[in-house]
Amino acid sequence: MIDANGRDRSWRVNMPLDVTLWDHADKLQVNILSLSSTGLMVSMQDVSYPTESLFGKVLNLHLPNEILVELELEPVRVDSHIFGARFKCLGQGQDSIRKFLFNLHRSRNANLYRDIGLEP
Repeated sequence: MIDANGRDRSWRVNMPLDVTLWDHADKLQVNILSLSSTGLMVSMQDVSYPTESLFGKVLNLHLPNEILVELELEPVRVDSHIFGARFKCLGQGQDSIRKFLFNLHRSRNANLYRDIGLEP
């Protein structure tokens, strides 16, 4: 998708169902408020856990259908226990996230895809 300024625009989904972010080393699950192909906004479940401890380590993003994506976060905005971050995917993770976001958008907006023959 291209925005009015001609730059690539990421698909974004708010409160994605069946998607979790885990720090397995510290056995911590993080609530995802929004997810795009390049970043996410999260809220920490365990408020006593320092937000900064998620940066600089490999985390696991669990997508539906048992798809696991390893990624590293880079903070963009931190406010109390809610933060926005860009991520770098390890391996083939970027394609998995893009496919997930596209298929979710396509299922939620079937009428947009029907006219071009890409309905779910």
